[in-house]
Amino acid sequence: MRTKIAIIFLTLFMVSCVKPEDKDAPKPDYVITGNATSGFTATIKRSSGKVVGTKNQPIQNVIDAIRIDAEGKDCAIQFGDGKNVLDLGNGYMLFDGGETGRYWGKISLLGKVTSEIYGNVVITLSNGVTIDSRADIANTADGLGSYYRGYAIYISPESKKAVKLNIINGTIEAVSGAGIYFHAYESNPIIPYNEINIKGGTVRTTGANGSAIVLGNMANGTLNISGGTVSAKGAECSAIINYGLSGVINISGGKISAEGISCATFYNEGNVVANIDGGTISAKGYECNAFYNWYNDVGIININDGLISADGYNCVTFFDRDKESFVNIGGGKIESIGEKCVTFDCFRSIVLSGSPEIIGAISIDSYNSKELSVTADFISNFTLIGSSAEYFILAVSGNDIICKENPANGVIPAPQMGQREDRNSPRKPYTKLIPQK
Repeated sequence: MRTKIAIIFLTLFMVSCVKPEDKDAPKPDYVITGNATSGFTATIKRSSGKVVGTKNQPIQNVIDAIRIDAEGKDCAIQFGDGKNVLDLGNGYMLFDGGETGRYWGKISLLGKVTSEIYGNVVITLSNGVTIDSRADIANTADGLGSYYRGYAIYISPESKKAVKLNIINGTIEAVSGAGIYFHAYESNPIIPYNEINIKGGTVRTTGANGSAIVLGNMANGTLNISGGTVSAKGAECSAIINYGLSGVINISGGKISAEGISCATFYNEGNVVANIDGGTISAKGYECNAFYNWYNDVGIININDGLISADGYNCVTFFDRDKESFVNIGGGKIESIGEKCVTFDCFRSIVLSGSPEIIGAISIDSYNSKELSVTADFISNFTLIGSSAEYFILAVSGNDIICKENPANGVIPAPQMGQREDRNSPRKPYTKLIPQK
């Protein structure tokens, strides 16, 4: 099969967007009201407003009282009276499953809650709790561009039991911090297989350096995105960041986006496997990247369906800084849009199969000892372009296409020490996918 090149024109229709009623949302068992000045009170909805524990308490006392009253059974907790936001001031909550992981049953979160808490988190999850969130949860603290200054939901690094977080509806939001943040200590003798499922709703950050989802030392955990929206907007923002240990990211639906100067929709500093089977992944802005892989980190990206794009000036759809990552493409649409944009830059291996649709150019660093390779069956779909094309040739090596120096025209000198490397440098050739005749 041959890679298809196409330009598709889309007609956009104006439609009214009304948030559908969540018919599967449970009725609240407990309702928390109050304020940071007078304290908070939980009442039992099914018992006509009977108070749980004591009135006008710190928010954590209220959460603990609900846990005791629920006796390990599933329960639904509503923040606020159903209309107004429950403002914690700078308060925060912990849902802890305890040593057995069974202190709580499944917890459904409803309503609206906010806190302005710098360097901390609105809700922390630990030790085996399972959360179904349909709530609006926001940390409004603006860290003035500093990394992760405020979190909305945090999975504890000290957890000994796996946490499961399901975002079904509602909005999880931070400003310049993280909407959802998980970090595991490598010293933790028991590293659980945490699971985050984005099924609907929105997870987002709205300020500089913000990240909608941060996976730190993911520790064999899994992030599944099948619906909803994951977005970041602002300078140097990211929709998803992965650090440290290995993990798996499965994307089968939803919209994942980053917009701003030097933004990255997915930023990897770890050994991660990403399976793309649907959905939309997009980056927009100056020098933006849909996928960005850092030094010495190995990413394996399997693309079978979906739309992946970068739109802006000098942007790259897939960029691998240290040429260590592998991309397997069997379907979907991948494109770069805008001036001086590149679809693939410096990846170690690109394997094509099926009938993917790829629009854009591929930049190859001829000084990379791990020469870029793609499946040889596609050689007639590639041509070298640019001012340095005469110095290089495409050749078949086994089952691979490789780009190597053309001995007939000499060698382009390597850059001097300290010289800035530019993907548009004449010494680097570009391959461009061309239609199969």
